Amino acid sequence: MAKSLCLAYFIWALFGVFGGHRFYLGHTSTGFLFLFTGGVCFVGWLSDIVRIRELYEEVRLRCCSG
Repeated sequence: MAKSLCLAYFIWALFGVFGGHRFYLGHTSTGFLFLFTGGVCFVGWLSDIVRIRELYEEVRLRCCSG
């Protein structure tokens, strides 16, 4: 299923502290980490504003390669 980068940013803005964007992009283990630690005390949540494009590209490559 194709994922949207814009939607990933939207989910990050609304539910990022709870790992919503990571669950959406298929990174469930770190999604649970964010869920139980408040986005790793907000530091991980803030750093994901930069990393979200990288996470998205990983999903896109995984989807397209098979």
